[in-house]
Amino acid sequence: MACSPAAIALNGDLPEAERATLREAENLGGKVEITRVDGNPTPEGSAYWLSAGKHKVELVRHSPTTDGSAETYFVKGGGVYVTWDGCVREVDPKTGEEKREVDQKTGEEKDKLRCEPPQLLPEDALHCYQQNERTSDECKAVTDSWNESSGNE
Repeated sequence: MACSPAAIALNGDLPEAERATLREAENLGGKVEITRVDGNPTPEGSAYWLSAGKHKVELVRHSPTTDGSAETYFVKGGGVYVTWDGCVREVDPKTGEEKREVDQKTGEEKDKLRCEPPQLLPEDALHCYQQNERTSDECKAVTDSWNESSGNE
């Protein structure tokens, strides 16, 4: 994105090929915060640089429900990774239509979401997870390579 905020260096000034960028992204249910990396609280911001390799990243989702996760991810130098809220639109298996529900506070109809704990994903895989589409050739390639190399523990 041309208008992305500058990333905050979390562990020193590194050449671009040796650092990964983590960005907080807007999702179906809202934004997910990156609150800690390797046990250290992150400074106020929405994008961070860190060295390539394994890092424990703590994420917090505040909407539609509060949830968090702390997972170890393997990030590659030059890679851009974004937060995903873990939410997908619920679809009626019989009709294939997206389910809707009434917001108890506002009375407005909105998409019904099913949410799992938030995750960190490669930027090019985010739309696959948001749309719950991991079987097309494009999505299968990016999601399979992430699942194989992510180093989640």
